[in-house]
This record gives sequence, C-alpha cells and structure tokens, in this order.
Amino acid sequence: CFQKDILNLVYLCKHYGLDEVAEYWHQVIKLNDYQKERFALKIIDFFRGNLEGKNIGILGWAFKPKTNDSRESPSIHIAKRILENKGSITVYDEYIEQDQIFEDLKNFKQKSIKVFRNFKENQEIDLLLIAVETPDLKIVLKEAKFKKIKLICTRF
Repeated sequence: CFQKDILNLVYLCKHYGLDEVAEYWHQVIKLNDYQKERFALKIIDFFRGNLEGKNIGILGWAFKPKTNDSRESPSIHIAKRILENKGSITVYDEYIEQDQIFEDLKNFKQKSIKVFRNFKENQEIDLLLIAVETPDLKIVLKEAKFKKIKLICTRF
C-alpha cells in the first residue's frame, strides 16, 4: 500500500476513537521507513562508508513489479542515500522510462545515474540491489554469480 493509503486508515481510526489501531498503522509507516534506511545503510556499511567510485546496480525502480509507477518506491530513497554518499547507480527496469528516474532523482547529477531496460545490458557494477521481483530473477542470479557480483535483496 502507498503511505497515503495507510495515513487515511490512521485518520479513520482516530476519527472513530480507535487510537490503538491508529497507532498500530502509524507504526507500520515508521517500520517501512526504517527498512528503506536499513537497506541503504547496509550498502554504505558494505563499502565501509566509502562509496566514491562504486557503482550500485538497482534491479527494479517501480513501487510494484511490472508497473511504471515509481511513486513512493523504496528504490528512490536507497538511490538518494547512495548518491548522497558519492556513489553512482545503474538502474535496471523494463517498465520505467529513463526520464521518470531522472525526475525522481532531479537533485542529483545525471552523470552518476545510468538506466537500462534489463540486467544483461550492463554489468559493470560493484553490488546489485534486488528491489523488485522479476521473472528473470534466476537469470539475473546466474549472471551475478558468474560475474562475482555481491547481492543484497530487499524482497522475499
């Protein structure tokens, strides 16, 4: 669910005096935010805080698989944290247009961002973040193993 939908649920719960239920759903939002930051820190820590010269692949940009909707996508938050720490990113998503990804990251230099339709197009990465399920996951994992690419998976 989008955060706005959960916030609407929080509002309704409070309106009907269900404060504990409202707090539960508010904690879900906090947990989702925590998870995004946790994965970003996992990547930063993997490189001992130095992402300069590192290229992180992100498989999946959309909020959900097989869509072109990037609103509230966890990939955006993680990508911003990588770019803030002087890393570069390569995004692999067959449904999202390059212009949308650049718009989502409009405060960052485009030279630090590459976009490809699928994983096989470019594999010059230091680590691959699997952010969205893909039907080609077995192929991606096989290619990553062959190229000795480190993996971090946010799904499953």
